Amino acid sequence: MAIGFSQTFGIELKVLSAAMRTFSAEGKLSRAELMQKIGVGDNRAEAVVTWLGKLGLRDNKKRCLTSLGKFLMEKDAYLENITTQWILHYQLAKNPDAEVWYYLSNRFITNRGEFTSKDAIQSLELAGVGQTNPRHLKSDVHIFLQALADSKALKELNLLEKIGTDRYKTKNCKGIHPLLVGYILFDQKQTFYPNVSTINIKELLTADGNVGKVCLLSRDKLEDFFKQLQ
Repeated sequence: MAIGFSQTFGIELKVLSAAMRTFSAEGKLSRAELMQKIGVGDNRAEAVVTWLGKLGLRDNKKRCLTSLGKFLMEKDAYLENITTQWILHYQLAKNPDAEVWYYLSNRFITNRGEFTSKDAIQSLELAGVGQTNPRHLKSDVHIFLQALADSKALKELNLLEKIGTDRYKTKNCKGIHPLLVGYILFDQKQTFYPNVSTINIKELLTADGNVGKVCLLSRDKLEDFFKQLQ
């Protein structure tokens, strides 16, 4: 589990894509070389690399892009497509090691209409998340909310809308392509149900990291996607 893994640096698609394109073209780079290539300071360069790891786009031990990272570089190198952006959200929402993002996506916003950052922090604390590191917990909550409300990040998903100085509401998500749903279902099956031929629809809707919670889908909406995928 990780609180504060990105320090205070949130998701900015332009910077993430620049780093990915650089790694794709140049291979293994030192942090100093990455800083020079993408025009950021030392701490931010470290945070960008960490984000790429949490997103499953780069293997930071082997220091190379993952198969998903390579695929996105081939198909959408600037991370502009909304399906790409949904995949980025999914990669964090299914990853327990992206602790705050995982919890808020699966256990918090799925049950809320409107809320404040204080509500989110309190919910995390009650769940035992970040109790020993309140400063980083507050920062991580801000990063999550900012990412889903900022046009430089994942605002286009329409998951959240900022409606006041510190007030947010969940919305009707946009840009969910049937193939995105199919991708999530396939990835979940490969990861968690490799030997199972059928999965209960309730599991798809309620399991942490699965398509229902990640995309805020109702049963009717999920069944509509099933029909489109047939």
